[in-house]
Amino acid sequence: MNRFVMDSSSRQTWVETVLWGLRCLILLCFTLLGQPIMAQAPHDDIWQYFKETFILTNGRVVDFHQNAISHSEGQGYALILALEYDDKASFSKVYEWSKQHLQVRDDALFAWKWGRAEPTEKQAIEGKSHASDSWKVLDTNHATDGELLILWALLRAHSKWRNLGYLDDANNIQRDLLKATLRSLRDRWVLLPAELGFQQERKLTLNPSYLVFPAYEQLATVFSGPWPRILQDSQWLLEESQMNELSMPSDWVVWDERYEAIFSQTPFSAEAIRTWLYMSISTLKPKVFYGFEHWQGFYGKYGYYPNEFSRRNFEFEGYGMPGYWAISARVLHELNQPKEAANIWKIAKAKLLEEEKNYYSTALFLLSFVGLEQ
Repeated sequence: MNRFVMDSSSRQTWVETVLWGLRCLILLCFTLLGQPIMAQAPHDDIWQYFKETFILTNGRVVDFHQNAISHSEGQGYALILALEYDDKASFSKVYEWSKQHLQVRDDALFAWKWGRAEPTEKQAIEGKSHASDSWKVLDTNHATDGELLILWALLRAHSKWRNLGYLDDANNIQRDLLKATLRSLRDRWVLLPAELGFQQERKLTLNPSYLVFPAYEQLATVFSGPWPRILQDSQWLLEESQMNELSMPSDWVVWDERYEAIFSQTPFSAEAIRTWLYMSISTLKPKVFYGFEHWQGFYGKYGYYPNEFSRRNFEFEGYGMPGYWAISARVLHELNQPKEAANIWKIAKAKLLEEEKNYYSTALFLLSFVGLEQ
């Protein structure tokens, strides 16, 4: 008898052993990666363009439409995108630059603005076009959306790459963010847009687009404390930030002493459109896109998306950047309109390739695919 010929019982045992080994290997992969195996994020060509155009070799993200400044928001967006494209090297250098150049306050928060300083009056008289130490922090105030984006990225990076340093950093940032910005509004907990400049006597100025819901979800899961309530109350705040005329969120909302909302004169524009983006990426149920029917109705009538809606009579101005189109496509996808979404995304990419060095629009385009099931 050939000793290498297995009987049926032995063959079954061998197959079960192989399957068990494969299951262990798959579980090991899940553990090492820190998240489920997912398809490669789409539009790698646009990510490469973003890196080559807007991320300098030292990790600074440049906003060419604002005098080549850098800001915490841009650094945060780059970190999120580096995670999406599994680009650990880009993540590391962007975060290191952020720590070295923006994390210069007495707390763990990041100064929001870094760029080239204008000359003093004396230097201007002397014919100097810029200050001698011209590249530096221009405003040490922080920006809450920038902090939330960085926190979101750090918590995801800790999960993905098992880096305890990222978790420790996130803990310090969230602690100081709460100290600086947590306030009560109608017995709800809200975060100011920054520590300074947004709380006057009996008034709070808030920005609905700073409600970064995916970040709130991560913070509520990892740190608990006030974050679950902040997540819940932020959904209320977004609902209360709609304008009566359009049911669309306003870029900025001032809450007066009677806790009544006073909306900005440009209620829905480059700021407020991000409320749809963050709602899309979140796992909140149900996902609510306030006023999107008006926005999409405009597209159906005119064939494009505007740059902004004004408060009265559905007045609109300008032509929306490609990033607006991409966010609109993501909302359509979330509303189970895949064909319409695919068409708008296709148009958005074509327009993006014709656009001149617009960091914000390119970031919005790429962010519109974050968390999207492939």
